[in-house]
Amino acid sequence: MRIPLHPPRQPIGPRPNAHRPYPPSLLVTRDGRIVTREEAEREEEERRNREGRLAESEINRRKRALIVRAHNKETDGDDCCVCLVEYNEQVAANNECVHVFHVECMEKWLEQKNTCPLCNTIVAP
Repeated sequence: MRIPLHPPRQPIGPRPNAHRPYPPSLLVTRDGRIVTREEAEREEEERRNREGRLAESEINRRKRALIVRAHNKETDGDDCCVCLVEYNEQVAANNECVHVFHVECMEKWLEQKNTCPLCNTIVAP
């Protein structure tokens, strides 16, 4: 008697109940609950606030510490180390170090951290 090594193959075709998908406005949360899109967005916003989201004033203070200037190909290099895309016309630099980034990348970074992405120098003391 031979014992099969692999389970028998399932027939190829539509899944059972494929004709009854969830409405697109329903989502499954991280803990497995099914909720509406609005409930999921509200819960995510509450979670961010509980985890210590920065105040807008602090984010703006950090952004003001950046120096926005024209891109200099000779001294700045070619690619932003945050997004790995070539620089456009303007770059953002830190007062304390020589590293430069896209303005948008650095503003997004400063919403999470107050340091240079490369050398961890504090941007806005």
